[in-house]
Amino acid sequence: MNERYLLGAELVGKYDFPQLNPINADVNGLKPVAFPSAKSEHKPRECIAHFFVADKTFERVWNNVTKYMEYLQYFKYVCSPDYSMYSDMPLTLQIWNTYRNRVLAYCMQDYGINVIPTVGWSNKESFGFCFDGLPKKSTLAVSTNGCFAPSGKENYRLGFMEMCKRLQPTQVIVVGKEIEVDVDVKITYLESFGQQMTKRLKGA
Repeated sequence: MNERYLLGAELVGKYDFPQLNPINADVNGLKPVAFPSAKSEHKPRECIAHFFVADKTFERVWNNVTKYMEYLQYFKYVCSPDYSMYSDMPLTLQIWNTYRNRVLAYCMQDYGINVIPTVGWSNKESFGFCFDGLPKKSTLAVSTNGCFAPSGKENYRLGFMEMCKRLQPTQVIVVGKEIEVDVDVKITYLESFGQQMTKRLKGA
């Protein structure tokens, strides 16, 4: 459970998630860097690191978060870890992954990293906990990875609107291809790891 990670945290919501601090991030001109490439990045102050990749590539962060903060701290911003949530995943695992997302974000904030809190949801059933611990009136981050099936787009739009209603973000960083949403909020799109790899392959 890594309860030691929660030392000093304010716990909120039904499941005692740590409350995260808001941030007002300016990501204009910053290069998005996925976690697997973060350690080898030579100019981290010009980059925003993120975890919108397969869970298995950053599972090790949960087991030893301090080790990875040693180089993540040099990035301009870090979007907090994003353990996956799917509509066909048992609700218990969705709650567990949301808990882990919040705990690691809290640890990174406590370490002094400029963390952009990541928001994740599956469907309406997850709305009872998936926004707990997230700050209001803050820059937030989401991803459109895996959301392009018809049901995925519908759940993405529903969750995005619910996020804006509850958290009133000042800006939302979206990593991945655009899915149109009808909301009155500033949205900044950044390329996903997959989009960057496709570009490199085409260039090669």
